[in-house]
Amino acid sequence: MRAGTLRKRVTIQQPSEGSADPLNEKVMSWSDVATVWATVLPQSGREFYRAQQVHADLTDVVSIRYRPGITARMRLVLGPRILNLAAPPVNVEDRNRELLLYCVEEQ
Repeated sequence: MRAGTLRKRVTIQQPSEGSADPLNEKVMSWSDVATVWATVLPQSGREFYRAQQVHADLTDVVSIRYRPGITARMRLVLGPRILNLAAPPVNVEDRNRELLLYCVEEQ
């Protein structure tokens, strides 16, 4: 992995239970795990109908340096964009040098 290709700053977040709302239901919140350098490569985009409305679906592959503990329940924040992990991270060649994160952008 070449350091020069890591040009974007992304924040990795994990879900955490927040406090209860007035109806005594748990509110989901996100807490920061780390902020890392990444390469973000757009893969595909599509539009589809759901509930009689047009929705857009954008997918990206994000490459970061290896970091243990990343799970499919986490998400990435890239400026105003929120990228949800669509699959568990891929440890490239099992060498503990690079992780590929397959993401779907939240709309």
